[in-house]
Amino acid sequence: IPRRKLLTIPNGVEPFKSVTDEELSRVRDQLAIPEGSKLVGTISRLVWEKGLSDLIRAWSVVSRKEPAAVLLLAGEGPERAALESLVDSFSLRSSVQFLGTRSDVPLLLRNLDLFVMPSVSEGLPLALLEVSTMLDRTRDVEGTSAEFGVERGGRRIITKIAADGALG
Repeated sequence: IPRRKLLTIPNGVEPFKSVTDEELSRVRDQLAIPEGSKLVGTISRLVWEKGLSDLIRAWSVVSRKEPAAVLLLAGEGPERAALESLVDSFSLRSSVQFLGTRSDVPLLLRNLDLFVMPSVSEGLPLALLEVSTMLDRTRDVEGTSAEFGVERGGRRIITKIAADGALG
């Protein structure tokens, strides 16, 4: 294809606007999240490539160790029924919420204690770009340090977590 016939369309995201504590609380109330619950979540099309079945299987272990934690899955797709069945097979309905399509993504993301991206395959993950506009590269959460980065080639997020500031 001749170069003159090619057009590059940048794929990026606008930074999210700031939100108030009241707006954040409203989302937790609407989702009936108990006070003190840790929120883990992702925003994704519900398709095989997004690795959500692996996330649900992992959640079956996490939820036993952290019974107050809640997993939020925002998005729609052809795998929703299968994913809901998987949640039911692990008896996780009380700790996993399927949120469907959301118009309040910034509020949802700002409420998360941990954003996860279990994708098996990604091109340019817009959700990761959106999250990166909202989070510091290092964030302390109740004595836990977390470092976020992207593997060379942008294939996956790397997360290191250590208690008591062990990451320096």
